[in-house]
Amino acid sequence: LAVPAVNRGGEGGNVYVASTGKFIMNGGTITGNIAQSGGGGGVVVGYSDWDTYEFFAGRFEMYDGVITGNRATAGEDYYIGYGGGVNIYEGTFCLCGGEISNNHADGQGGGVYVSFGWNGTGMVASGDPVVKDNTRGTGAVPETDNVAIEHWGDYCVITIGDEGLDPEASIGVSVYNAMNYDTLEKIPCLEPFTSGLSDNGG
Repeated sequence: LAVPAVNRGGEGGNVYVASTGKFIMNGGTITGNIAQSGGGGGVVVGYSDWDTYEFFAGRFEMYDGVITGNRATAGEDYYIGYGGGVNIYEGTFCLCGGEISNNHADGQGGGVYVSFGWNGTGMVASGDPVVKDNTRGTGAVPETDNVAIEHWGDYCVITIGDEGLDPEASIGVSVYNAMNYDTLEKIPCLEPFTSGLSDNGG
């Protein structure tokens, strides 16, 4: 099953999950989508209303399938151009299998972008997922950027599930300071999980 491509003018490409919604992906392909003025080319989870300070969380569970060839393009607003394949604004992304590859973000997180969030937002990885060959940037030579985690203060938003990661799993993680998106930082609270994360180019 291939999900038809969608070129959206707002937040998110093909799948938008918010307000306690849940999206479970057990197979198929999400490909060829463009978020033209918002984050998340393939899948967006959650919504933040910064005018009212209301935050609406969703949940995305990926067990199999492929998210590939999607793009989040840049703009002037906060978070625009983040998360070429998947963008987690508010909520949880359970990455337990499947492949996220060859997506691009003009901002951060070519494959996956995870915000620091306000509702327990985060990413839980287990099983045998592969996140590879995703890129970011607007320059002539894009940079490898598979999973980008936004860090602010004590917020730490990636954990390894109880089942652990299989040897076949491949996830490259970059951690960004939420107050300066050009700054890469190594966050102490990630230390216990580095043995389960591959060196896959960030």
